[in-house]
Amino acid sequence: MREQLKLVVNKYNLIEETQNGFWTNFNQYRKEEPNEFKQNFHDYSIEKLDIWIHSIAYKIKNWPVCDYEFIAIRLEIEYAGSTVGKYEACYSMCGEYEDDYFVIY
Repeated sequence: MREQLKLVVNKYNLIEETQNGFWTNFNQYRKEEPNEFKQNFHDYSIEKLDIWIHSIAYKIKNWPVCDYEFIAIRLEIEYAGSTVGKYEACYSMCGEYEDDYFVIY
């Protein structure tokens, strides 16, 4: 199963897609919530920001029918050495974007 998951992730460039999705969400957050952004990312400097792959998962929903399966790629968001949030993007098994979640703690 792991090798099949790797093939799908690589075939559709899902890690790069997830990173691009993160930056889109991050920049929207910065623009749309300036006060909250300043509170969470005080003295913002891109050099203090680190995102890294927390997990890649194959998920099945609607047990026991199992009529929905997808891949979830989760990034951890760290700023100035502290974890401040997460970003998770979900894709169909054909590599199509399904949904995403941008959460700042």
